[in-house]
Amino acid sequence: MRRFVALLLAVVWLAAIPVYAEPENLGLWKSDFPKTDFARTSVPLDEIRDDGNFRDTIQPISSPQFQSVSELTAVGPLEPVLSLRINGDARAYPLRILLWHEIVNDVVGGVPILVSYCPLCNSGVVYDRRLGGEVLDFGNTGRLRHFDMVMYDHQSESWWQQFTGEAIVGDRSGETLRIVPARLESLAKFRQRAPDGKLLVPNNVMAIPTARPLMWAWIRNGTPSPAPCCASAIPTICRRVCRLCSGWWWSAKKPGAWNCYARAGVSKSAI
Repeated sequence: MRRFVALLLAVVWLAAIPVYAEPENLGLWKSDFPKTDFARTSVPLDEIRDDGNFRDTIQPISSPQFQSVSELTAVGPLEPVLSLRINGDARAYPLRILLWHEIVNDVVGGVPILVSYCPLCNSGVVYDRRLGGEVLDFGNTGRLRHFDMVMYDHQSESWWQQFTGEAIVGDRSGETLRIVPARLESLAKFRQRAPDGKLLVPNNVMAIPTARPLMWAWIRNGTPSPAPCCASAIPTICRRVCRLCSGWWWSAKKPGAWNCYARAGVSKSAI
């Protein structure tokens, strides 16, 4: 009887262990991230999708440059920025730049931070890059989970959910970054609160926005890419992007894009 009960408990325990389906692109992921342990996950791997990009196709900023807000002349007062202050060091990161790069590895007030922004879900979150006595450096996997960016750290190549700061794949799976308080506000309000603050500026003002391949992957041959999103989502994203940054206006004028907009019931005049 005891053996039967023990066997029954073992069966119940094994049945409780989640069995995750293997994604069809796992081989590509392994070639892109050879150090990542894909056997260690805290979420089903089949929830992670390719969006047409690869590792750091959308390049993060690791050597940010700033300009004092008191010296700014080419940025309007309503410019939306993600701002924070640590140990008296106040900095603001324009969404127009975060749209291009999505990740900024920075040190503010002596604290290594990660400024992250996912245009798909309009989520800007700042994290402390220190974890377990180590300072992590972050990049973009080029993949999505629940339409939210999946990041990775250079040290272990673990994959991280942008919105929650949780490691979901790899050696650090289950660990979580500490959130650093930040706010989304206009440049005018940031300047009012921090007249000695600094604003992130492009390292190369003539550079082509590196996220262009991302947008064009969604509007491929007049139809949306089958992986990341549906036709109804594309116009919303394009409108947000185009209104925040004139450099992205190209995305609404690509040949074939109107077919996508028409399916979603959006007219040219609405974009």
